Amino acid sequence: MRGSLRCVFCGMVCVSLTAVADGNKTATTVSSQIVHVAVTGDDHNPGTEAEPVARLQKAYELVKNSETPTEIIIHAGVYEGGVALGRREDRFGDSQHILIRAATKPDGSFEKVAFDGAKHISEATPAPGAPGVFQIPGKYQADRPPQMWEADSRKRYTLVADKTAVAHYPASFWFDDEDVFFHTSDDKPPEEHDLGISRHSNGISLWRSNITLRGLEFHSFLTWNYSHGAGLFGAKTAVEDCYTWNAVRGFYAWMDTPKGRIIRCRAEDVGTGIFSQGLGTIIEDCRLDKVRDDFLVPVYSQDDTGIHYYYPAKDGEIRRNLITGHWWAGIFVKCPSHKFIVENNTVLGYQWGGIGGTSYDPEGVYRFNICVGRGSPFVFADGLKPGTVMDYNLGWGFANQFAPRNYQTSFEKTGTGQHTLFAEPRFVSSPTGDYRLLLDSPCVKKGPNGETFGALPVLESETASRAPAQPTIALAEPAKAVEPPKLWSQGDPWLAGGIGPALHLQPYDGPAEWLAPSREVQLSVAVSDGTPQPKVMQIRPGNGKWSSSRPFEPDPAISLPVGQSAVAVQLRVGCAEGNWSPPAGMIVRVADGGPQLTGEPIVHTNRDGAVFVFETDLPCAAALEFGLTSRYGSTVPLPKQAQRVWTEQLTGDWFTRATSIRTSSALAVLVPQVESGKTYHYRLVLTDALGGKTVTPDGTFSVAGEPTRYYISPEGVDAEGNGTKNEPWRSLQFAADRALPGDRIALLPGFYPGQASLTHGGLSGTPITIEADQPGTVVMDGRHAVDSCLRLDGSPHVSIKGLEVRWFQSAGIYALKSPDLTIAHCRLWNRMARGWVNGTGIVVRNSPGFVAEDNVLYCVETGMVLYESPNSRIVHNTGLWNMYGAAYFLRSVAGSVCQNNCFAFSGNQMYRITTADEKELETFDADYNNLGTRLREWQGPRPAHSLMPEVKSLQVGSKTMVTLDETWYHSLEEWRDRSGRDMHSIFADPQFVDPDKHDFRLRPDSPNIGAGKNGATIGARWQ
Repeated sequence: MRGSLRCVFCGMVCVSLTAVADGNKTATTVSSQIVHVAVTGDDHNPGTEAEPVARLQKAYELVKNSETPTEIIIHAGVYEGGVALGRREDRFGDSQHILIRAATKPDGSFEKVAFDGAKHISEATPAPGAPGVFQIPGKYQADRPPQMWEADSRKRYTLVADKTAVAHYPASFWFDDEDVFFHTSDDKPPEEHDLGISRHSNGISLWRSNITLRGLEFHSFLTWNYSHGAGLFGAKTAVEDCYTWNAVRGFYAWMDTPKGRIIRCRAEDVGTGIFSQGLGTIIEDCRLDKVRDDFLVPVYSQDDTGIHYYYPAKDGEIRRNLITGHWWAGIFVKCPSHKFIVENNTVLGYQWGGIGGTSYDPEGVYRFNICVGRGSPFVFADGLKPGTVMDYNLGWGFANQFAPRNYQTSFEKTGTGQHTLFAEPRFVSSPTGDYRLLLDSPCVKKGPNGETFGALPVLESETASRAPAQPTIALAEPAKAVEPPKLWSQGDPWLAGGIGPALHLQPYDGPAEWLAPSREVQLSVAVSDGTPQPKVMQIRPGNGKWSSSRPFEPDPAISLPVGQSAVAVQLRVGCAEGNWSPPAGMIVRVADGGPQLTGEPIVHTNRDGAVFVFETDLPCAAALEFGLTSRYGSTVPLPKQAQRVWTEQLTGDWFTRATSIRTSSALAVLVPQVESGKTYHYRLVLTDALGGKTVTPDGTFSVAGEPTRYYISPEGVDAEGNGTKNEPWRSLQFAADRALPGDRIALLPGFYPGQASLTHGGLSGTPITIEADQPGTVVMDGRHAVDSCLRLDGSPHVSIKGLEVRWFQSAGIYALKSPDLTIAHCRLWNRMARGWVNGTGIVVRNSPGFVAEDNVLYCVETGMVLYESPNSRIVHNTGLWNMYGAAYFLRSVAGSVCQNNCFAFSGNQMYRITTADEKELETFDADYNNLGTRLREWQGPRPAHSLMPEVKSLQVGSKTMVTLDETWYHSLEEWRDRSGRDMHSIFADPQFVDPDKHDFRLRPDSPNIGAGKNGATIGARWQ
């Protein structure tokens, strides 16, 4: 029996339902003002407050076709995420409005309603023989790996390369076809942690038009690059008063979604706060906070942004948002020129840029914003268009001291920016997150009509705040600071080149370090934003207790404890109300007698040179003076150390250059600086930052001896006298410091974490060789925590063979000014499957004569990058699944050879060439390569010759085949006609045995077999 009931009563809820009277209450349609959802509900219920349904999806099905506006109220509880409301065809319909909101408490605040995307792990099976390692069943895609985390300890687990790495690294995990293996942060079982693994991609996705979400929370959505808490896919959808935690993106507006609104929302611990590809998206009154600790969500550098508008986004309004801690930018618009209005935002803590975009529109408005960070407050300001308003903003904290002058020049060209301020904004209390403005802030009422800058109001009364001020401390003269690594960039020549101060990709955040000439020191205390001002202070030198409170003074004198060469000094200040600031700290080293050796220097020699290894008690600069007599005559300074990062994003070499002040040093002097067979006098000159100098006694060394084969093992011991196969050293760095021309460093089978660097090299005919004792048994693993697993700086004539190099940040192997480098029979990779990935396999800069032979490079940003490294030889390499390309020849093709390589199935192109003069191409021998790929539809239909491989993971969709300067070549025919290169190359599926298992051997029917020069096989031959 079917029945229908319609109730209409003034002031009451109007309900229409159709039910099947079969003994069960089964609501199939509801057209009402209110439907209720509760965790205690039942989807067979009608959806009233007394009889709610259990799932939001069910409530939506009941009201989606309503002819009047409806409301869905969700009551307190945790609900499973992964909810999609509507379908793609519902995006632009003229539907009635649906409000979906959390229930409210009597005081009007929202009940806690959370949509959870995680699987919570409370028990697991211990892995045999591996303390702290556990396993659970689970199947995941390699190209969409899950994330794991401990919420209680704020530890995000690192996805590592295999079970060996899991056993080695706490807070890590790996998965195979059936199980997930993980290592807890403290070896304790999972039931002692709040441990989760990602499960659902998204919280709620609004595909149907005209839906508003209000007062909801979204937790843990991390399965792929576009995972988000709430997503706007339909027209006129909105999110209000919502909160996202632990997600790749807090909130998302999809491509071409018109009139989306994100209002009064918060996001914490997300990769990108808000990401919009929509049309006219409005983002107002949001707070997006990021803490840069071990819980940081890993994202591509550009996505580490508070609010990111990205192609094909058009137009947008961004007002009164507070954004903190996002590395790349606060508000970044990367899309074609359209009207964006960016007003009254406060963005803090960025390292690249504050606000702005890649292109500006004459109707664009950027005003009343506060930008505080190390990078550029106003990005690409030189691209402003006449009519664009970028004025009445404040910028502060940038590393480049010339920035104000540069901005004024850019502003003057377009008639804007005359009222830009470069001054401290004067927040109430930055350390406690109170970014309201003090009454004396330069941002107060400085707009043309008395507008105040920033997202938050002015503190009207000092007594309204109880936040303590934040001190900073230093030492007064004659003490001197030991400078942290200096920050530099080296731009590509076509971008003006040159080396100058710049931001660093990971800002230095260690304690300040000072040298003092005695134990009696005077502090210099400054107080940052904060009100009321401090009244008292406490000081804690060394490991003792805090001192008793004393009146605040800016220059207190203290005595450092006796018996400690390095003393940690902390200071905190308190206000009259009794609140204390977080402590400020520094390390003070007492340099009252100049730096001293902590032992005798160790000298290793052979017929081609000598290397001196020594330790000092204080950080110092060191130089070796040597000569045939005790009058010396020649000097070798300690090489500078550098961490280098080459990125496609930044189109240049960004690096940290450390001073040569350190406590552990290695100095090499080689032929022809010395002559084989002769004996030399030497001494070391040690100088600290205060100018204290120590000269060691005269010593002698003889340039004699045969090259040595050293051995390294994970079970070895780094001690002088070791290095044999029976008593190996433990670390590659220990061996690299001591290696001389002709020496061979053999790595015994095993797992080698971290990084190593080499700042001297070999000689022609006698290179330094770093090799696996048994090829295929040695892994160098950086856990995505080191810039490069192996760095060479000024290290010519080095040979690297038979290593597996993986899980690095910038480059697996990075070489600068290291000519005649050979890398052979190596495997370099950085991700389990193709996808969005950071890190280039090999970066070679200013190193002519480079040889890459029989290497496999896959799942990296770019396989190899040669920069100003001509006369190189790139032969028999296999490169695929690389996000940008297999090989880049940047001003490096002159005299170079690129033959017998299998460069297939990469991202932008198979290889890319840039030249200073196209005549360089005439001496480039590129031929007998396989450049096969599937070409995507890019500015036109897909070319007819595009491949469609059988293996799905190889269907990558490349933009083009080869790029020469700014021209793309989509086929071998086009490329041959233009360049005369690759006349015998092929465009074919290589037919790998099992690429998904990283088995890149060739099937018997592979077109690579016999297609190389003189009948050789194309690609790496050791697979």
